[in-house]
Amino acid sequence: MDVGGHLFLVDTVAKMHRYLRVAGWFHHPDSKLTAVSFSGFTIETTQGVVGIDHGGVLPSLGKGKGFRIDGLLADESFPVDGCVRFETSAGEVLTIKLTDLVSDRRSREVGGGLYKQFRDAVASKPDCRLLEVGGRDRSEVGHRREFPTAQSTVIDILDGPGVDVVGDAHAMGNIFDPQTFDFVHSRSVFEHLLMPWKAVVEINRVLKPGGLVYVSTHQTIGLHDQPWDFLRFSKDAWPGFFNAKTGFEILGVFEEHPQYVIPWIWTEDKTFAEGSVGFEASGVLARKTGPARLTWPVQVKEITGTLYPDIPDGNRS
Repeated sequence: MDVGGHLFLVDTVAKMHRYLRVAGWFHHPDSKLTAVSFSGFTIETTQGVVGIDHGGVLPSLGKGKGFRIDGLLADESFPVDGCVRFETSAGEVLTIKLTDLVSDRRSREVGGGLYKQFRDAVASKPDCRLLEVGGRDRSEVGHRREFPTAQSTVIDILDGPGVDVVGDAHAMGNIFDPQTFDFVHSRSVFEHLLMPWKAVVEINRVLKPGGLVYVSTHQTIGLHDQPWDFLRFSKDAWPGFFNAKTGFEILGVFEEHPQYVIPWIWTEDKTFAEGSVGFEASGVLARKTGPARLTWPVQVKEITGTLYPDIPDGNRS
């Protein structure tokens, strides 16, 4: 973020119960940061530190340019209207909203760029056919509106708002004709697939040659929709799914939105667990290069006797 030639970047804006930490980097060619503090909300105790080394930028710009603020909130609510106050050696005072610092950092994530690349490709092909895997409008903010020029079809294992076809992603080749779609899109679904490698082969079957697929799922996030919460994915996992054998080439992968991974119960070997990192989101953009050379003739019901939450008994495909 550039504010009058002052550059800011946050690494952390994290809340745990009543504890709030903000840390990052500040740079100006003619002045340095002399103090940093919270403002605009009630804080019981706080400590701001400046002049620490920052390892996330070029060494010439990172030495002595880091800052950190730790505070104890009056309650457990995140201060959405709160600000960070920066004071410089030139006597300048800059007050920036926490949420603006967060938005600036998140706008720099690689995954957003890959998703924009996918959206631009869809937009460049009017009336194309787009399949969204697992696109039930759970939060009343369906993704279909993000692709207004496409003929969108939403498949989901449950019926609901925005769903066109009720069916299992593991069996899409039995639901749609081969090479039906120009694009395939899936967000926050792959962790709920018992055999995502089979779903990739099914995507290949219904995708046209040269078609693009964008998948975003999770690497670190709490369990949900159990017992159908099966897997987590790092960015290094995607070549195991999208490769020449499954008929794809990868155009880009990402991990974004870092997460602290802290045990609920302390043990000696986890003394510095807050130094470890996970990522809320992980994803891939890939292009179909040819037919899949693999098959996986296994049905979900042959492996598990459980059902996705809220599926009535006897209604599983």
